[in-house]
Amino acid sequence: MSALASCTSFKQALGDYVSQPESAYSYKLIGSRTITGATIYTLNVTSLTWLPTSEVGAANTWFHYVEITIPNNLNKNNHESLFFITNGDNNVAVPGATDASASPIYVPSFMYSTAVATKSVTAIVYMIPNQPITYNSDPTLASRVEDAIIGYGWNRFMSNTTNSNLLYVTQLPQVKGSKMAMDAVVSFVKKQANHVIDQFTVSGASKRGWTTILLAAVDSRVAAIAPMVIPVFGTKDFIVRTYNNLCAWPWAFYDYVSNGVTDKLFNNVFESLTDIVDPLNYNRLKNIPKYQILSLGDEFFAPDLNNLAYSKIKGEKYVRFIPNTGHLMLNSDVLPVLGSFYASRLANTVLPKYTFSHEFVDNGVIIYVSVTNGAKPTSVKLWSATNPSTRDFRTSTIGADVWKNSTLVEVRESEWQAFVRNPTTGWTTAMIELTFANSVSTEPLVFTSNAFITPDTLPCNISKKNLPTHNMI
Repeated sequence: MSALASCTSFKQALGDYVSQPESAYSYKLIGSRTITGATIYTLNVTSLTWLPTSEVGAANTWFHYVEITIPNNLNKNNHESLFFITNGDNNVAVPGATDASASPIYVPSFMYSTAVATKSVTAIVYMIPNQPITYNSDPTLASRVEDAIIGYGWNRFMSNTTNSNLLYVTQLPQVKGSKMAMDAVVSFVKKQANHVIDQFTVSGASKRGWTTILLAAVDSRVAAIAPMVIPVFGTKDFIVRTYNNLCAWPWAFYDYVSNGVTDKLFNNVFESLTDIVDPLNYNRLKNIPKYQILSLGDEFFAPDLNNLAYSKIKGEKYVRFIPNTGHLMLNSDVLPVLGSFYASRLANTVLPKYTFSHEFVDNGVIIYVSVTNGAKPTSVKLWSATNPSTRDFRTSTIGADVWKNSTLVEVRESEWQAFVRNPTTGWTTAMIELTFANSVSTEPLVFTSNAFITPDTLPCNISKKNLPTHNMI
């Protein structure tokens, strides 16, 4: 459907839209190939119709390639699948992205090998969002991808917050497109392997991580999520803090600044947007495990953002900050450790339970971590880095290999703490990392505290009376 028939509340818009029947939905098998231990099937899934053709032309109809890996030794007692949402381009060869261009890199090969290793079905959906897109209402008629799509759409919605403009909020079709791809996976696997999949662990990075969270908010088949590099709980607050950390916008925010999104930050229409996209508005998320995977050197998201709304995230939750990498998570073990988390779910392994807190004192910050269910970590480390001049920890600013670690010892049984002193000048970021052996995987489980910046001072303080500039650094 190209529009919502009605919407009594913007907080209901996502659920209403995703639940509407989609007459355009269909899929067909377009190819298959074998690898050692499995067969990979490629589907072309038509997921939905979106904005009218008068606005977006052929992009009115979204389609996605979906690769489903069915292992030869499929464990039919398991009915959970790992589902990964990634990027892609309509104009390149099937499936729309490769190991080198997918987000994150190597995720296709990871999904194939994970199916074999776990004896379970895995699936990866490409081209979320369906792109490139040109909006005919855009005076520049630019061919837009990624954040350029979202930034333009958010501004269009906030310029006229009516039901007819809701679909400019690109998270709506991104979530529904992913949901329809999951429908296709369930249907195809039942036909091809006579096997029922009734729940999913879902993951994706950046805007696909945001899609991951919102998909879980409205689809009961999502049993666990592992969103990557997307600390967006409390959406408005993290955007405000982003500016206050730098007294400018990071260059990664270009599409939101240039499209006028940040100009509306303290306007009521921004609240209408966050009604839809802020994960804190969705109660279902408290019922499932949430494994947030974040980067200490992220070019979009400062390391202190996740703590702003963390206490409001309810239910089972885990965090992992990865040091010495940026938004793309290059040169990290992000995918193997995700695989370990998924293997634990399939085996019904009891995961480590832990808590963390922090306390700012006159000359620094104290970080506390406790393991509460008897699990014994194989290592506990403090990671930290200092920027002597600005509250900026982007890899593009301070480098990729500046984060240093030291081993911590228990202060009491299953309790660790670290005092991080304020630097002579500038700011220091720190977090505590716990690594656990995993009996059902060769890879470990890795969890961390949130990251904290000391001293607890901000160089800027924007507000409705002190609006942000368009400056970007």
